[in-house]
Amino acid sequence: MNTKGFIILTTVIILSVVLLLIALAISTSGYFQSSGALDFEFKELSYSLALSCIDRAYYNLSQDLDYVGNETISISGYTCHIDPVIVEGFETILKTSATAGTSTTKLKMTIDQNLAITAFQEQ
Repeated sequence: MNTKGFIILTTVIILSVVLLLIALAISTSGYFQSSGALDFEFKELSYSLALSCIDRAYYNLSQDLDYVGNETISISGYTCHIDPVIVEGFETILKTSATAGTSTTKLKMTIDQNLAITAFQEQ
């Protein structure tokens, strides 16, 4: 009985399985990394869109103090929404939202009676 051939054949099969599992793990991790990068790009895009909308609402308010908001703006095939302007005492609150892919960003800006920004945050 030739046991040397059996040992070599068994070793080759085990090494092949181990190498196949390593290749599978590496290719799967690359797939999930690209998915994470795409989510990051969508978040960055939705933030930029919401920021553009809040800038537009702030500009419109500076040109017309009776600006009421409540409009949807299209930018390069994407849309963002300016919520109705909220006036509370001497403060004015602007809120916007934008969605890109699977990511949504909502921003809120508070302005005083002199049109100075007193607070800015992502909700």
